[in-house]
Amino acid sequence: MKYLILAAGKSKRFGRNKLEEKFGGVSLPQQAAKFALENGATEIYLTISKDGVRANAYDIYHPVLRDIKKICDPRIIFQPDDVYGPGAAISAWSGIIDGPFIVLFGDNFYRGKIPQEYMNRFIEPTNQITYFTTLTKIFDPRNLQLSAVVNGCVIEKPHGYTDGDFFCGFVRFPDGAFNNFSNLQRSDRGEMEITDMINMSPYRQDLNLLELGIKWDDLTYEADIERIQRLMGDEG
Repeated sequence: MKYLILAAGKSKRFGRNKLEEKFGGVSLPQQAAKFALENGATEIYLTISKDGVRANAYDIYHPVLRDIKKICDPRIIFQPDDVYGPGAAISAWSGIIDGPFIVLFGDNFYRGKIPQEYMNRFIEPTNQITYFTTLTKIFDPRNLQLSAVVNGCVIEKPHGYTDGDFFCGFVRFPDGAFNNFSNLQRSDRGEMEITDMINMSPYRQDLNLLELGIKWDDLTYEADIERIQRLMGDEG
């Protein structure tokens, strides 16, 4: 199974680079790579930002790449400077990734084993379904964090949905998925959205993360740190 980790975000709402935030010495991109390896990753791809490159007196390095290289050796690509959003981080691999692949978000926490029954579906090259994971949640009306799932479509934030199913976790795109993205345009937020990529897929199915047995959370605001710290410390 091929996994693509998106780690080129600008962390505007967090206030600092959340991709470098450590939880017990482990960053979320590194945790995503660990999750991929534990779930049959044969190849790991990583989209990063040129803005993340650092230099000191001894070295030029990228903190996200340095963290992930502690456990694997991913193929990397820089997101183009003139496009933004997770859709741009995925589109950068057009013509390079072939076959089915799973997209993980570098600012998300993942833990658990995907049941073999579902992995068999994900790796099947003729399976043309786009699978995206969800949770049923209740939000404050000012929620700008997750995208709602309504009648099989993913509604990009900001939105007025306060309860129901919300897109979160990961997406499995089928072989040939990039062919569906050729007409992808920037959203009203000025970004290329993964939600549009999901909605462009002719066949799609949502899967509940609880039913898959996957522990998940999202780092968007400072207040999310304590919740993820608890998940990191829970090995059960």
